[in-house]
Amino acid sequence: MRTPFDTALRVQHRAVETIRVAISLEIAKQGDLEQVEGRLVDQVRSETALAARFALPASSEWLARMRARRHQLRGEVEASGVRVAALRAKAAEAYGAMRAIEDAADRHRDAAEREAEATEQARLDDFSAGRLYVARKPRSMRRDA
Repeated sequence: MRTPFDTALRVQHRAVETIRVAISLEIAKQGDLEQVEGRLVDQVRSETALAARFALPASSEWLARMRARRHQLRGEVEASGVRVAALRAKAAEAYGAMRAIEDAADRHRDAAEREAEATEQARLDDFSAGRLYVARKPRSMRRDA
């Protein structure tokens, strides 16, 4: 049964779905950044070990650049985490609004169903009362007599 809340419910479903997709994308981005950071750490370790093997001093400028890059990546991962938390809060709010609309639609459907049942019962009561009236009417007052 259609309700006046159907359009709002569809819009809210789309909003929840959009937020869900945004969360998924942000988590994927966060995972990618963590992988890049992990590869950077591995590269620094291997390069430092290689330099130590050949008794070469590791370039302090290169190490400083790698530390700065790792710091930048860590900041991006943390910022992504903040965005995910904000999106989750937004999703909870949107889901709550969607549930409220669904509840209102359910109440509307229930009220319409009760009204239809009451109308049907009134119709049946009227029909029964009419039959009872005809059955109790003296035969001389009936049309078929």
